[in-house]
Amino acid sequence: MYLSDLEIKYKMMAEPVKTVFATRRIPQGTSHTEQYMLSEKRIPKEYMQPKAFQNIKDLFTSDGAAVYISLNTIKENEQILLTKISKTSQETGISTLILGNKKALSVNFDIETSNILTLGESVDIFGIVDYTDTNKELQESVFAVAWRIL
Repeated sequence: MYLSDLEIKYKMMAEPVKTVFATRRIPQGTSHTEQYMLSEKRIPKEYMQPKAFQNIKDLFTSDGAAVYISLNTIKENEQILLTKISKTSQETGISTLILGNKKALSVNFDIETSNILTLGESVDIFGIVDYTDTNKELQESVFAVAWRIL
């Protein structure tokens, strides 16, 4: 009976499940507007990561509009995880301080992420400073460096 239960357990773990993968490197801050960046593959259930998407359609609205933006760089052939992306309408981090229809996004700019901004947009630049206070506890402060830079 024990061996039979083990065999059933391992067969279930090896059962193929559909999982969404990146077909190429997706830089931080990229809106998942291009479905060609993603593919669905069948892998053994035991290798599917927690919070992995199983269907590309879950990343888009019914009319094909992007629902998510990457919070971290996603490597080629990496599973798309809910912990590495955020809904474009969901406020995260400093964006909870932004009023109205504005958005905040922390981005490390390089040649691949420079397409996040388009000509004519303005940005506010903030600096984040880590320091140790008088009680020797690590603190973090955010300072506005420049406003409405075209």
